[in-house]
Amino acid sequence: ALVGGTQATVTLTPCPAGIDTSNNVNAPYGVYISGTGTAEAVAVTGGSCTSGAASGTILFTPTGNHAAGFTLGAANGGNQEAINVGMAGGTTHAVIQELPTGGANTANYNIYWPVYLKASKSVLNGDGAFWRCYTRSLCLMVGDYAGSTGLASIVRGLELQSATNVDGAQIASASAASGLYTVNTASSHHLVTGDWAILYFSTPAKT
Repeated sequence: ALVGGTQATVTLTPCPAGIDTSNNVNAPYGVYISGTGTAEAVAVTGGSCTSGAASGTILFTPTGNHAAGFTLGAANGGNQEAINVGMAGGTTHAVIQELPTGGANTANYNIYWPVYLKASKSVLNGDGAFWRCYTRSLCLMVGDYAGSTGLASIVRGLELQSATNVDGAQIASASAASGLYTVNTASSHHLVTGDWAILYFSTPAKT
């Protein structure tokens, strides 16, 4: 069983192709827990699993409880794993081909965790594919939060639809002291555990 708020170590046999246990905070990788408890997507923060290995572990901390019998799966329809596999030979010139949806207005990919197109000079070919986005932040980012990947990459033909209706809130102030970060919002927010606070700032010009 998984206990909410307690780090779990799960052994996977085999390790799926494209899995990422590097705990890259600029492009966090997640998995989806379902089957028991309230289904949720969680960040993978470490482990020994590498793409295609015979066996290995992943580390994550669930928000809620999940009784024995839960299932771990891809949090974004396998899209992040496909991108990671496409980048296996390097960080450029990956080509990811989406499967088209089988019917009008029918999503064939459910996205519960953001997808990061981290490969530069690459193509995500989504002609005919339909993503339904259950994420509370972005659904697809070309690159990562560091802005150092995804350069000159292209997304084509992909249909995306938001499946959430959550208002954001402007950040009024932020501070840091002894490793504790405090963010105050300008109005009431609807944030939950696991949400991201994204700060955009610039250095004032000197006169």
